[in-house]
Amino acid sequence: MPIKCRFGTWNNFVQECGGEPYNPYLSELAVKNKILAKTRKRSSHWKGGKHKDHFGYIQVWMPEHPNAKMGGYIHEHRLVMSKHLNRPLESYEYIHHKNGKKDDNRLSNLELTTKKVHRGKVECPHCRKEFTIR
Repeated sequence: MPIKCRFGTWNNFVQECGGEPYNPYLSELAVKNKILAKTRKRSSHWKGGKHKDHFGYIQVWMPEHPNAKMGGYIHEHRLVMSKHLNRPLESYEYIHHKNGKKDDNRLSNLELTTKKVHRGKVECPHCRKEFTIR
């Protein structure tokens, strides 16, 4: 009869025979490095801390920035405007992309607005006509 069928695991078999079961011990540092090996800069998928989210906005990994979210990322357009103003943005401040392209984060394309105004006039990126969003 196979050992696994009778004892369940190899460690149960070793214990039944009076031996010491195998119990690998990882130090706190080893556990931390094991986690870090698959995240952030140590990951094989690391692309410099920039990626495009599912809404089309570019996010930058900058955990030390006051406007960064829980994962340490901040939207690039908010970062550009924050650097231009030399201060963190307030929660009620929105950044509008004038040409409608969410990944075009040049300062000349960004406009600081509030939520109420942000839903107002928008310029079509194709025909350049202005229209109102309600």
